Amino acid sequence: MTLLELLVKPKSLGLEEVCEQYITTLKSYPNLQLIDFNLEIAVLGAEIRVKYRVRTPDAIQLAFALASDATLFFTNDLQFRGRAFANILKK
Repeated sequence: MTLLELLVKPKSLGLEEVCEQYITTLKSYPNLQLIDFNLEIAVLGAEIRVKYRVRTPDAIQLAFALASDATLFFTNDLQFRGRAFANILKK
C-alpha cells in the first residue's frame, strides 16, 4: 500500500527510473519488510474498519502493522490525529 502511494507521483510524471529507485530502496531498507496482501490482511482490515470506523486504506495499513507485530505506526493522515490506535498494536 505504501509503495503504491509512493509510486503515484513519479508514474504520473513518467519517471520510471524514480519508481525503480524507490522499489530498490524499499526492498533493501534495514528493518523494513514488504508484505504481500493476502486473505488474512483482508479479513483483519475489515475487522479494523468496522471496529474503528476508518477508511479502507487506513484499515489495510493497520492490518499490515498488526499482522507483522509492529510496535509503532507512523502516519501523516489527519484522520488519525487525536485517535488512539496504539491499542490495536498491543493485541
